[in-house]
Amino acid sequence: MNSDPLTLELLEMLKKGRVVGKDMLDFSTLINHRIEVNLLSRLCRRIVELESIKADAVCTAASSGIGFSTILGYTLNCPVIFAQKGRNPPAIMAGKHVLKREITSATKGNSTNLYLCSSAFEGCKRIVIADDFLFRGTTMGALIEMIKELDIEPTEVLVFVNKSFENGWKNITDKYNIPLKKVVSIDEVEVDGQQSTIHIDELLFEPCDIKIHVERYIPSNRIK
Repeated sequence: MNSDPLTLELLEMLKKGRVVGKDMLDFSTLINHRIEVNLLSRLCRRIVELESIKADAVCTAASSGIGFSTILGYTLNCPVIFAQKGRNPPAIMAGKHVLKREITSATKGNSTNLYLCSSAFEGCKRIVIADDFLFRGTTMGALIEMIKELDIEPTEVLVFVNKSFENGWKNITDKYNIPLKKVVSIDEVEVDGQQSTIHIDELLFEPCDIKIHVERYIPSNRIK
């Protein structure tokens, strides 16, 4: 594993995460809810440098992926387009050509719709799809399909945390044949009482074999 200061700082932040229930990952002190802008800004510069990413726009879905995607878009000097969620299109989309896909949340279990306006992609040919987490790939797949409907081929998918044992990454690469890049890839979560062990097999695009211990939280009325 690369032991440079930025990689080590990222690893220390990951150690502040939690496992909720059996295997739900919570990195809300880093990537969503509380966003460590300084660290993510430096990480995005490293990401763009290492992966030679170029884009006319970054596309994500509301709401937890917006923070990471916005910092990535700023680094790439391009706009960020995010799909709105809800039962009906928001009022700001009235009278526009709207693309729609129904998705089921991997964390909440409920169904909702994703909406994108075709006008948001005007002049865009190179689209990077980004998100904070990749679980089952449902949201990513919906974004890919809507963008393809506009006759635009997404150039790559970039996720901050990939739960590789959920096989969502495989659904994306096999079905859509789009390069998938992961900042952090987790291939196993072990739970033992109030403690959990997270196995990281990729960190900042380098293969690794790292185990970190994090808190385990068991919701009293939801997950047993």
